[in-house]
Amino acid sequence: VCTTLECTAVCPSGALRRLTDKHEIHMGLARVDTSLCFRGRQECTMCVENCPIGPDAIRINDRGQVQVFEAGCIGCGRCRQVCPTYPRAITIEPW
Repeated sequence: VCTTLECTAVCPSGALRRLTDKHEIHMGLARVDTSLCFRGRQECTMCVENCPIGPDAIRINDRGQVQVFEAGCIGCGRCRQVCPTYPRAITIEPW
C-alpha cells in the first residue's frame, strides 16, 4: 500500500484497480505470535512504525504488546515485511 500505487497504473491486464481510499482495501488480517515477537524482550516497534494505516490497524497496547485491530488492518503485509524476527512474528491471514 504505497502512496503512488504505481502497479495499478502499469498493470497490462487491468486486474489491479486504483482505489481512492486505502481503507477500502481488504486483503487479509495480520496476526502476531507474541512468543516470537521481540517486543517482550526489547523496544522493537518496526511493525507499528511502518504500518500505512497507523494506530487504527496496529499499536502497542497498555501491556506493552503489539495489538492488531481487525477493523483497521487491511492485510497489506507491510508489518510482516519489516518484522526483524526469524521466523517472522507476524503472519497475514487472507480473507
